[in-house]
Amino acid sequence: LNVSVPVRAGDEIGDLTQAFNRMVDSINQSKKDLNDTRLYLKNIIDSMPSILIGVDSQGNVTHWNQEAERVTRLDEEQARGEAIEKLIPQFGEYLDNMHQAINQRTRQKIEKVAYQFREETRYADIVVYPLIANGVKGAVVRVDDITSRVRFEEMMVQSEKMASVGGLAAGMAHEINNPLGGIMMAAQNI
Repeated sequence: LNVSVPVRAGDEIGDLTQAFNRMVDSINQSKKDLNDTRLYLKNIIDSMPSILIGVDSQGNVTHWNQEAERVTRLDEEQARGEAIEKLIPQFGEYLDNMHQAINQRTRQKIEKVAYQFREETRYADIVVYPLIANGVKGAVVRVDDITSRVRFEEMMVQSEKMASVGGLAAGMAHEINNPLGGIMMAAQNI
C-alpha cells in the first residue's frame, strides 16, 4: 500500500488506476486515523492515576496502563497474556468477583482491601467493569490506592475518641468539683 500507480492514459485502465490510487490513499488515511485514535486512547488510559488493567474472560491481561507498570515494575509487554493473579497476587482472592462481573455483566466493587506492599500495609478499592459491547468477553479492573484516605479516617476517629474522653473527663471533674466546692464553703463557715 506504499505504492502509487502512475496514470498513463485517460481510458478505462487510467480510470481504474486512479480508483486504485484513491483506494490506497483512503486505506492509508484510515490506518493513520485508527493509529491516532489508538494512541489517543492509550494516552488517556496511561494518564489515569489508578491502576487500569484490561482482562479477557479467562483473566489474562490484555491492557496494562503506566500506573500498573509503576506499581508492579512490569511493563505492558511482560504483563500481556499473563494471568492477573500471577502479576498481582495480593488480589488473587477477588478473582471470583472479576469472573462474576464478566459472566453476569454487572459491575463489582470491593472496598477497603488491605494488602501488603513492600513491607507496608496499604489499602485499595477494586472495581471490576465488564466489557459489554460487541459480544466481547472481558473486563476492566480499576485499583485505586486509598491508603492516605484510610489513614486520615483512622486519625479522625482517634481524635474524636480523644475529644470524647476529654469531654468525659471535664464532665466528671465538674461533677466532682461542685460537691467539693459546697463542702469547702461549709467547712470555711464552720
